[in-house]
Amino acid sequence: MSVLIVTGVLAAYIFSVLLTFIGTQETFYEAAALGKGDLVIGSRLVYPMDKQAMRVLNYFGNKFFSILFTFLLGQKIPHIEPFALKGTASLLQMPTDRNKIASALDALLKAGFSKILVPRLFDDQYQGLSPEETIDGNPSILVQEGAKIIRSLFFKQNERRLAFLPTLAPRFHSGRMVSLMADGIGEIDFEWSKGLLKKAIFRVKTAGDVVLELQKEIKTFRVRKNLKEKGKTQCAKEPLVLSAGSTYFLDRFKK
Repeated sequence: MSVLIVTGVLAAYIFSVLLTFIGTQETFYEAAALGKGDLVIGSRLVYPMDKQAMRVLNYFGNKFFSILFTFLLGQKIPHIEPFALKGTASLLQMPTDRNKIASALDALLKAGFSKILVPRLFDDQYQGLSPEETIDGNPSILVQEGAKIIRSLFFKQNERRLAFLPTLAPRFHSGRMVSLMADGIGEIDFEWSKGLLKKAIFRVKTAGDVVLELQKEIKTFRVRKNLKEKGKTQCAKEPLVLSAGSTYFLDRFKK
């Protein structure tokens, strides 16, 4: 048996060759040659632009388009009245089986949106994920209703009844939602890990009792009004009493 040992080999990958002066690669070569790292990664975008590196017209053109796209992407979508769910809009109907939700969302994103996330009611790539039928309507309905669907996977509100992680798909076993507005209650942050709720923060605007619909595995949790106090343990089935202007910290969700 023979063993071939190769030393002193350095592989360099240069992207955007036309936009990067080859002489600037000396910095990365020196870092590798001096043994400062096995993998050296750099980006020209983190360094100041050299003089005359870009024509004045190109520079101001990039600035203009960055401001324009920032403005366009920041526009709010007006409310769209629901219409017959045909074409890619038919994919808005999510399955009740939580094990199939992730694949249903994948199909919606692939068929209902182009590569730059522009909504469309007809899949012009013919991926076979939705009915091949044309439909008149505003494709932004996919954004409006899609946002509601994604929110409902993690949080649902029925007046003063709050359901946390009601239809959590196994793929989303860990995560966090912040600045969630609950009508008539206030603002809520919460996070979960390994499929179970771990922490929640209530910033209350309107006083009153709320009923928490938690996962069936959770029996008790701790409530605190500040992080320094020990707090109290509360049964998951009991209403949570909230005072206006207060912040509540919920944790230690136990089975």
